[in-house]
Amino acid sequence: MKKLQFFLIALTIISCKDSLHEISESMSTNKLIKLTFDNNEQLYFKTNSHGISGNHQSIVLSNQTKTVYEKESDYIFYSSEIYYRTNKDSIIIYAPESGVVIPKNKSFKTIVSVIGLKNYDEIADYEKNYKAYKLQRLSVYSE
Repeated sequence: MKKLQFFLIALTIISCKDSLHEISESMSTNKLIKLTFDNNEQLYFKTNSHGISGNHQSIVLSNQTKTVYEKESDYIFYSSEIYYRTNKDSIIIYAPESGVVIPKNKSFKTIVSVIGLKNYDEIADYEKNYKAYKLQRLSVYSE
């Protein structure tokens, strides 16, 4: 009888684990967006949203396509969305200030400027008016 109980408990745990994995996978979104500048440099935005409830979001600006980010050389934005504008050899990024990680080793040829959005009102303003400001929006979620 104890073997049967153990078997049923183990089966239930495995079933729950598989269900949680499926939920987690369906909430995970990854995008790779290639940006090419006049100086022939290519940079990539990489988005990631993971976790059971999808509450771990990040957007990374890198000069590499690999999925792992490098804190020493990549710009990391712990946010579900950012706004940006590209020029010939530069990019301006607007993101919530509290979630920005600027790399120590800035190895890009392209000039990267990060403008921190300081409070809820600023973030809401950009969310509503980014098109009027001639910006592009990048979100970790499917659009």
